[in-house]
Amino acid sequence: MAALKTRYSFTARGSVVTDKDVFAPGYRPSTRSSPLLSAIGRFVQQRRTVLNIDQKTLSELSGVAVHTISSIESGCGNPTVAVFNRVLTVLGLELQIKVGNNES
Repeated sequence: MAALKTRYSFTARGSVVTDKDVFAPGYRPSTRSSPLLSAIGRFVQQRRTVLNIDQKTLSELSGVAVHTISSIESGCGNPTVAVFNRVLTVLGLELQIKVGNNES
């Protein structure tokens, strides 16, 4: 049986962030976060900025605490999938996880 590897991507109306973006030039991970959480946090913050809403408004719309949103954006949070989905839904984002094999 071939070993499996997890690949991820974010999509938001044509914008896609993939696992390759995690190690893009200039990437500097937080010492308290994983590359995946840092990439997710940057993307969430960028999307929130594009939509011109602050963390407090995102908190009110999603029902997620401001502290949790701040932690997600800094790459230090580790939200449940349910919490993360509430934030993504407000931002018009969707998380897609694909499982592939190491041979590709």
